[in-house]
Formats: sequence, structure tokens, C-alpha cells
Amino acid sequence: FRDHITIAAELVNAASAGDTNQVNSIWQRWADNANQIAELLGSINPNWSTEDWSAMMMEHIELLANNVTDLLEHNYQAAVEEFDDIEMQAMEMADMMAEGIALQFPD
Repeated sequence: FRDHITIAAELVNAASAGDTNQVNSIWQRWADNANQIAELLGSINPNWSTEDWSAMMMEHIELLANNVTDLLEHNYQAAVEEFDDIEMQAMEMADMMAEGIALQFPD
């Protein structure tokens, strides 16, 4: 999980510098990391699937990347509107996590 945040910061720095090749390389590492997180979560609770978590994590990083792009391009209105989508998606992730925990530990 620490790598997830660190890679995101690297992506922002590369995007700020306008280094498209570096952005693409870091993006692949971030997607790989998101899938590793999905695999971990899918393996620790029988009520969670790796596929569901992978889809959720990919949506998560795509929303964040789009938001960063809009911020860097000074498209602030779009960035503000996208933040609502990021918040909603984070709540969906939290709901999926809570539901899985509740099913795993019903008592």
C-alpha cells in the first residue's frame, strides 16, 4: 500500500515535468501495483474476488490520473467535478470492503 502512494507521487512528478515516456512507464507500475493489491485482498477474504478488486482499483487509479491531468492543465472546474466521482468511488470501495468483512465475521 505504501508503494501505491509512492508510485502515485512519481506519476504526478513525471506528469508535471511533461515526461510522457516516464508517465507511461510509471503508469504501468501503478497498474501492476493496483493488481497486486487486488490479488492480496482477493486472497484474504473469501467474500472478495480478485477480479472485483482489480476492477475497483483500476477505476480508482484512472479517476485519480484524470484528476491530476486536469489540475496540471489548469482545468480546475473539471477537477472539482471529478473529485465528486473520486469520493463516490472511494465510498464504493469502502462499502465493498465492509460488506466482505461483515460476511466473513458475522458474529
